[in-house]
Amino acid sequence: MARLRSLLQQVCSVLLLLAVGAQALKFDIQAGNGHDKNSRRCIRNFVSKDMLVVVTAIVDGYRGDGMQLNMHISDATGNEYGKPKDISGEQRTVFTSHADAPFDVCFENHLTGSRYVEKPYRHIELDIDIGADAKDWSAIQATEKLKPVETELRRIEEMVAEVVGEMEYLRSREQTLRDTNESTNTRVKWFGFGTTFLLIGLWAWQIMYLRAYFRSKHLIYPARAVARARPSLAPAMRLMHPKRFESSSSSSQHPSARDLDVGELQGATFKVEPLRRVGEDAATMRARLLYQSRKRGTLESDLLLSTFASARLATMTPAQLAEYDLFLDENDWDIYYWATQDAEPPASSSSQQGGGADAEAGTSATGSGGGSRSMAAAQQSPRPGEWAQTVGTFKPAYRPVPARWRESEVLRLLREHVESRRGAGKGGMGFMPALEEYKM
Repeated sequence: MARLRSLLQQVCSVLLLLAVGAQALKFDIQAGNGHDKNSRRCIRNFVSKDMLVVVTAIVDGYRGDGMQLNMHISDATGNEYGKPKDISGEQRTVFTSHADAPFDVCFENHLTGSRYVEKPYRHIELDIDIGADAKDWSAIQATEKLKPVETELRRIEEMVAEVVGEMEYLRSREQTLRDTNESTNTRVKWFGFGTTFLLIGLWAWQIMYLRAYFRSKHLIYPARAVARARPSLAPAMRLMHPKRFESSSSSSQHPSARDLDVGELQGATFKVEPLRRVGEDAATMRARLLYQSRKRGTLESDLLLSTFASARLATMTPAQLAEYDLFLDENDWDIYYWATQDAEPPASSSSQQGGGADAEAGTSATGSGGGSRSMAAAQQSPRPGEWAQTVGTFKPAYRPVPARWRESEVLRLLREHVESRRGAGKGGMGFMPALEEYKM
């Protein structure tokens, strides 16, 4: 048993000696012209701040053998600890690290001179001692007159202190990484929230923009217009848009007490006053009224009033000219509907005379067709299939004539002009008359 224990102790001693001897690094470096990657070799190691480091390099060869070996020691933060030139034999560099960073020990072997070198390489044995291993404990023991046990205890104490320092460094690095991770997580979270809110806002803006665009192109219609065109859809529309129907019913139950004056807009707080000409002679007035009849801004009004002016303007009396001048200050669509619609409102729309905007949205088909055609369109059966909600052919528009124009001679002449042009073979109003046909 004793022999077995002795054998184990010898094996452990051999392994310990091998481990201690394996601390040195041996390698060969080839000589080159400075641009060859094989002529440079770097060894990297990590060191803590304020740590003693001893770099020992044993190089074979001698100076002047046609090769020059240079050594350079620096860390990752840019600190340089040594840069000896043309080393040979044993070269020892001692320094204290300035930061917690890795440091590099680099060797460069250059050819010097032009003579032939039989073995263009150097053999290097490198040993790097850090912390407690870098101290010469034999010298410390002799200087301080310590016992071997005390010396070993001090060495172990410093090694343990180094281990504790490394653990503290790892803990601080872990805390830094954790803080960075949490900060990144918070930033990503708020970035996700901001992106989500931005996309929601963009989605809402697109919906509003597309709805306004399609309504301006008459591709979709308001809920009230759809419900008026299809009474069977009114309950569903009332459930989907209760506030709109409440406002519509309240406006129908409480109609406006007076008609809008010239230049007034429904719901607006201002009034657009028309321009009044003073001191015009009859010829100038007729020329101006002819221009205003032809340049209204809508095609329907241009065709209606240009043909009317071509037929009636030359024979109007001064009183009719003045009345026609005031009549042209009215809204284009009001003039169009007053001239082309029935004299009396249809029974289905008598309770909604004030709804001009919604009625206009669904009545693009009335045109110059007048009362009989609009009533026939109103009596058509609903379209089947996907056209069941189509608006525009089931209910004619009606705009009530204000009191100031109900007994107007100009409006009567305009209605007679429409009736005279309605029907096949009566000329119609499809083209604007040429200007030269009008005789002043």
